[in-house]
Amino acid sequence: PPGHAPRELVLDVVVERKAAADLGNSLCDGRYREQKFRLARCGLRWPIYLLEKPGRGQRLPFPLRVLQQAAASTQVVDNFLVKWTEGPQASALFLRVLGEELQRRYGVGG
Repeated sequence: PPGHAPRELVLDVVVERKAAADLGNSLCDGRYREQKFRLARCGLRWPIYLLEKPGRGQRLPFPLRVLQQAAASTQVVDNFLVKWTEGPQASALFLRVLGEELQRRYGVGG
């Protein structure tokens, strides 16, 4: 209605998506540590790292096991939800399902 402020809802979920190569590069230059620090302190309860596995033959800055160890540490030590997907399409599906669950839970959206 006119004269009323729009109703807003801030959810406690934040998602950081990274392809395997991006994760490796972030580890190399220190961005990963800073990003985790900022996400952990942003005030939202459910930080999620959405990580995409490398494609066949894709070159990575580190072996996949190093990336998996970094992700496991992020989950166990930093208390993030870490979700590995098979690639961009699977990530999009995860985000769609997450969005549907948030709509169901909070009764928002179309």
